[in-house]
Amino acid sequence: MSFELNVAMQAGGSSQFYPTLPTGFAPNPGGGPAHFHTLTSGHVQPQQLSQHQKATTQPQQTGSQTLSHSPSPPNSYYKDERTQRQHTKLLRKLEKQREMINSANNSPINGTKKHDHVIATPGVSLSDPANSNSSVKSSTDNGLGVIQSVQNINKSIVQPKQDTSPLRQPLKKHILHSQTTQRNGGIASNISQSGLSYGVNVVSSKEDKGEFSSNVLVDEEDPQALIIEQLSAIQKPSVINLTSRSAKIIWEGPIITDSQIDTRNLRYNVLLSDRAKDGKYKSLYKGDSYDCIVQDLQPGQMYVVRVQVYYNKMHGTASEASEFMTPPCEPDQPMPPKLVMRTKNSLHLRWSNPPSNGSPIQHYLLEYDDGKSGLSLSTRSSRQNNENDCHNFVEATKTKGKHYTLTKLQPSTVYYFRLAAVNDVGMSLYSTICSYCTSNNPPIAPKPPKLQSSSPTTIRLWWERRQQDGDYVLQILDPDSGHGYLNAYNGPDTSHECCELRRATYYQFRLRAENEAGSSPWSNEVTYQTAPEKPGKPGKPHVKGKIHGTHFRARWDPPIDMGGAEIIRYFLEITSGAKFERIYSGTDTESICDRLQPGTTYQLRASCEGPAGISPYSDVAHITSEALVPAAPSPPYYDSPPGPYAAVLRLDKPENSGGAPILEFEVQMRHSVDDKYAIANKTNDYSIVYHGRDTFCVVKDLQPGWPYEVQVRAINRIGAGPWSSWFRFSAAAAPPNTPENLNVIIKSATHLLVNWEEPSNNGAPIQEYRLESLTAENESDLTFENSSHKSAYLPCYHGGQTSIDLRNLSPFTIYYFRVNASNAAGVSKWSTCIQARTPAAVPAAPQIKDCEFTAKKAVLNWSKPECNGACITGYTIECAEKSITTADANTTYTIHGLIPETTYKIRLQAINSIGCGPFSTYTKFTTLPSPPPPPTLECTGVGHNFIKLKWGDGKNVDFIKYYVEMFVQRAKEFQIVYSGTSCMCKVNKLQESTAYTFRVYASTDRAGIGEFSDEYIFSTTPTLPSNIKAPRVAMEGAAACLLTHGVGSASSFVPSGILPETPTSFIAGLGNLSLGVPLTLEWQNSKNSFNDPVEYVLQYAIGKDGDYRRIYRGPET
Repeated sequence: MSFELNVAMQAGGSSQFYPTLPTGFAPNPGGGPAHFHTLTSGHVQPQQLSQHQKATTQPQQTGSQTLSHSPSPPNSYYKDERTQRQHTKLLRKLEKQREMINSANNSPINGTKKHDHVIATPGVSLSDPANSNSSVKSSTDNGLGVIQSVQNINKSIVQPKQDTSPLRQPLKKHILHSQTTQRNGGIASNISQSGLSYGVNVVSSKEDKGEFSSNVLVDEEDPQALIIEQLSAIQKPSVINLTSRSAKIIWEGPIITDSQIDTRNLRYNVLLSDRAKDGKYKSLYKGDSYDCIVQDLQPGQMYVVRVQVYYNKMHGTASEASEFMTPPCEPDQPMPPKLVMRTKNSLHLRWSNPPSNGSPIQHYLLEYDDGKSGLSLSTRSSRQNNENDCHNFVEATKTKGKHYTLTKLQPSTVYYFRLAAVNDVGMSLYSTICSYCTSNNPPIAPKPPKLQSSSPTTIRLWWERRQQDGDYVLQILDPDSGHGYLNAYNGPDTSHECCELRRATYYQFRLRAENEAGSSPWSNEVTYQTAPEKPGKPGKPHVKGKIHGTHFRARWDPPIDMGGAEIIRYFLEITSGAKFERIYSGTDTESICDRLQPGTTYQLRASCEGPAGISPYSDVAHITSEALVPAAPSPPYYDSPPGPYAAVLRLDKPENSGGAPILEFEVQMRHSVDDKYAIANKTNDYSIVYHGRDTFCVVKDLQPGWPYEVQVRAINRIGAGPWSSWFRFSAAAAPPNTPENLNVIIKSATHLLVNWEEPSNNGAPIQEYRLESLTAENESDLTFENSSHKSAYLPCYHGGQTSIDLRNLSPFTIYYFRVNASNAAGVSKWSTCIQARTPAAVPAAPQIKDCEFTAKKAVLNWSKPECNGACITGYTIECAEKSITTADANTTYTIHGLIPETTYKIRLQAINSIGCGPFSTYTKFTTLPSPPPPPTLECTGVGHNFIKLKWGDGKNVDFIKYYVEMFVQRAKEFQIVYSGTSCMCKVNKLQESTAYTFRVYASTDRAGIGEFSDEYIFSTTPTLPSNIKAPRVAMEGAAACLLTHGVGSASSFVPSGILPETPTSFIAGLGNLSLGVPLTLEWQNSKNSFNDPVEYVLQYAIGKDGDYRRIYRGPET
């Protein structure tokens, strides 16, 4: 009977559930959930065990695996293969040792009798591996080796009193693990965390005095034995909240009398055993709680539970066992019934026993849907396992047996079944729904198959499926083969394609349905035909009759292979080299090809169409039409206009050459019949002007300006074609003659009138005249014969008039003129040049170049204008409604007396002997504001290398920028030492005892730079000597002097260098002079960068708080 256990810990009144764990788990390690080790692989990691724990835990785990109510413990994880091999080897040794111990206990010497007691000695912790190995070796020699190993550790073995509780024994003698085999209840070994431990069983007997008996005692001073004894005094646990699947186990902690034991560090190990599994226990929970919940128990099963206490690395013996039995419950869900045999009207079902869960099964309840779900045999496979369908189940039977036969069922019907088991507690869950179908009747004849599609080699048929149909048999009959009907298909599909058939052939088909009951009759026979194929290509087209220049008759032969059907129509296509064009479609095998080009080679091809499609094209035939005379070409034309005496005409070939190459052209010309010249001369004769192969011709001996008409025709081997249309053109006219009598009339200093006479136009109207001029101030500047001046002429008139007024000329200037005429033919030669001088005039308007202005004056500059034949004698300047006339021709003038920050408009004009010229354009400017006055410099601080300067009242609201300059002797000039908006500055890096000259000026962005201030002279101070160290006291000679603060004996000695005003009290205060040696004070020299003499001042004070007075001043040190 298999079951699984889950453990839950309850703390603070709430239960927490945990899955079953192997023994040896540490409470809440690694910060994971309580009582678990968290691994990356998702397994629960057991606590690291000692060697003895590994040896004792492995059998327990092995035994727990035989318990079907719990899963296997987690796998042990090792660092590498070597460690795993050592672990396996050690386990084998310990297992062998335990087998030897058990065999020794079962031997006649160590066999237990009725009053024998098995006393387990406490586990001995072996920290030394050598001792551990020796103990293991000695214990594995024979069964009595265990007693010898106990004697080796110097433990006293005494006979314990029977029926003596560990709690009631005196503290002087403590018995470790004094439990009999009956009390242990089959526990093979105890789990310890204090290292590798071994339990020793000692057998004692009251009846057999010859047998060896001993008890393991511990000295009363051994604290470990006392702790183990108190840990072993735990009461057996209690079981509450017992259900069929779970139970809650509670216990109380042991009575601890030792104050050194911290009860908060106690851990409890719950051991559970199934009596059906030979009393092997399994650890369910290990922690500090006083209860746990066990789940997934088997109903109606007897269980035994114990509790064992752990403290640090020690543990006591397990408590007494508490037995409990889970109440029974309803059976488990049974498996669905299986079909044994079926007929048309019955189904024989069989099923197996489910777990009864502690109460015998009274009977089984079989239900079915009475075949009313509306499902047939054809839909059985699609919905057989669908449990979500709604079924109206009714009871079929209640029986204690495990099989049943349902009768009086409908043939070919699907029935759904479910099964439940009933015991004293109740009914189990229904099994999963299963379905079985009764046998069927043979189906009736189906409808004949229908045609779905056909091809030249295949026919696809389809048919309808009925409920009673299973598989189908399709047969085919070829009347030409003589084999009768043959099977074409056998299977459950409702369509089939028959392949490898002949084209355009009739076939007969019939269909039969089959199911489990038998086969139906054959359906009615149907006949279907395969599709024909495309016909083969027709014969190559050829000419029938005579070939004409624009048409001929073509015919072709039918194809040899018609594809199994008659030809529906033929197609004829023709092309001259670009793209085939269909010109015929019909049932005939010949057609007329018209609208052809003479002398052109055509390609012909034919094709035909049958029921299956269009055939390939036939071979291409090449047929050339007969040639004709060429068509009329386009009229002649020219690329460039004809000349006055000849014209070059272009000739194009006709679009239709008649099918033969063009050999030559012929051109004829005549005078235009509409022209006045032809009417006057009474002539309109034709003349051949060109006959040749070239595509151009030159027509000569033309009259300038006369109109002509020409036409052309082409000639091939057949003959000359028709003439083209007439092309009309006119001979070009000649340029006109040179204009004559060019004359100039002076109107004013800037106005001239030029005229001339109209020349002969030479056959074309004059279109315009071109008048050009050349300017020179003196006659010597230009010579007409000088060719270098010919390009200097500038056009001054274009038009059809013979006179022109020239205005806006330069006064007192010589102008040279020439003129020519032009028509459609060209331009005439230039006329003879004539000259004319314009009189003098007033000067031109001057141009103001720039105007420089300050707050009270402005300087005006302008360029000198043209004098126009008379020298400029002066200028008139208008400024602020005042007129200023200069007495000379100077182009610069300064205007004084202007008002600061005032806008002025200025213009001027030039004056010569003729008069005043025009004014220039206005120039506008605004004078600057008055620059700020210079401030007064003051010296606010001076040192040996710097001077501090200050100016103004310290306020600078207008953000005036100040510039302080100092005169530098080396450069012999003033240089700027400060610039900014501040009102003070400091000049550094100066020399001591030196006079410096300063000046200052102010400026603003608008007013500009102001005047310099007066020069100020300031001097630096001398440099102070550098500091020296305090003086030291020295004595001339070898004797030493001691300075004291007391007054010594009177002495008339006065040190050299002491000032006369030094009081005698100081001299007396110098102390006792030993041996009458005078007192000398010394100090170091003052190291300075200057060469001036230095004097030293020595001061003294009497007492600590006395005032200093000077006693010496001089150059000595």
